[in-house]
Amino acid sequence: MLRGFNRETGTLRLVARGVSPDLVDPVKVERVNTATPRQKGAFILFLIPMFAILSPLLGGMTIAIDSTAGERERGSLEPLLANPVPAAQLVVGKWLAAWAFATAVAGLTLTGFVVAASLYSQKRLAALMTFGLPELAQFMAVVVPFAAMSAALQMLICTYGRSYREAQTYVSYLATAFSFVPVVVLLTGLTDATWQLVVPVLGQQMIYSRVVRGDVLAPIDYLLPAAVAFAIAALCVAAVSRLLREERIVFGRS
Repeated sequence: MLRGFNRETGTLRLVARGVSPDLVDPVKVERVNTATPRQKGAFILFLIPMFAILSPLLGGMTIAIDSTAGERERGSLEPLLANPVPAAQLVVGKWLAAWAFATAVAGLTLTGFVVAASLYSQKRLAALMTFGLPELAQFMAVVVPFAAMSAALQMLICTYGRSYREAQTYVSYLATAFSFVPVVVLLTGLTDATWQLVVPVLGQQMIYSRVVRGDVLAPIDYLLPAAVAFAIAALCVAAVSRLLREERIVFGRS
């Protein structure tokens, strides 16, 4: 109100003295949003990348906990390891099961967003809520290796749990840490950079956001985070296989 009063009073005084008010503002600055409709709608769709990160964790959590700390608590882990099968093969089988469930839950969750986006009939809103089958395919290309990494990390953490509830607590810490990344990126306005591709979770978040904005992605944008995710998954599976050979893990001895 004060700025409007000052502007109006100054303009009237200039006119009263025969001076053009345009002399006060020789250059008029106007704000123009040059973002595309999809880039404008990316802020509305920020929840999709967050669910793409959390859904694999929640999908593989039960299998990861039950196949490690759950069997240890029930006492079925010792007879299982007594079979003439290498521990590494047993761990790989458990990991594949957790990976499959994590991928399936993530796929179902993202498919729900595709269905929801298709229900918007208004053209203006539909332009802002573009998330269809092409975007789903791009998301799944990133989700599959990410689910492999998250399932392996959960199994490694749960191996140290002496009970199902204890392991569930450990996994909740991991899910909380993962969920902070999208929020931090949203609040800090972190710009995209190549180095982010090699950082777990942050690289996936960057790709998800670019897909929602409609940006063009290069093959390296998919391959680099996938390579890092599979490398971490392999290290975690190897670590779990080694831990299951220790008596303190199998029998709970110190």
